[in-house]
Amino acid sequence: MLGPAFQLTDGRVWCAMHADLPRCAWCDLPVVRTPASNDLPVCPTCSRTAVSSARVVRLVKDQLKQHMASLGLVVDRPTRISLVHWDAFGPWSPHVRSHELGRTSWTFVGDRVVDGPIVVEVLRNLPLPRFRHVLAHEFGHAALACSARSHRLSLRVQEGFAEATAVVHLQDSQRDVDRIVDDLLANPDPVYGAGLRLVLPAVERHGLATVLRALRAGDEQVLGTRPRAAG
Repeated sequence: MLGPAFQLTDGRVWCAMHADLPRCAWCDLPVVRTPASNDLPVCPTCSRTAVSSARVVRLVKDQLKQHMASLGLVVDRPTRISLVHWDAFGPWSPHVRSHELGRTSWTFVGDRVVDGPIVVEVLRNLPLPRFRHVLAHEFGHAALACSARSHRLSLRVQEGFAEATAVVHLQDSQRDVDRIVDDLLANPDPVYGAGLRLVLPAVERHGLATVLRALRAGDEQVLGTRPRAAG
């Protein structure tokens, strides 16, 4: 490449003359092929690992469940996972990468007891590393949902625990996730990023299972008062 160029953090280089093209929704690489009107722009690299089949969902889910069980985290309710189109989450923004890519819902009856299955929705065609992040994040929510007291936790703590669950899983998977973890830790969002930096030090100190038990009891003291610095 002889003219002006830019280099992404993963080492890929692209020509500056393509700066005005749509950017890949996941890695920022310019996308030469114009996507259909109802699709997100996605580069060939991210498309190659796009998760769109039930078979891959089951594979990643089983790997996640095994890893979480080894750490003492078990979701004791039936859980259904489905892939949904991006417009199910509302208007798309090119800055939506660290959250709003998945959703976990459940129904309470009586004294805040979960009734029926926990339903997890994840954006269809996410690149595999990012799909691992979102599914692990939603696993964190599902684990908290099994408690009658966790609904009293602040949104920052709930999302922070979910992100911490995802970081622990990604760091164990060792599958092209370094950039995602770095983005999560540096996320300036006052709920997701700040929540992760609040919860992760406690997880690193005590372990996911201990922090989960405390939060299920509605006890935030396990988090201490020193959040991790951003970046």
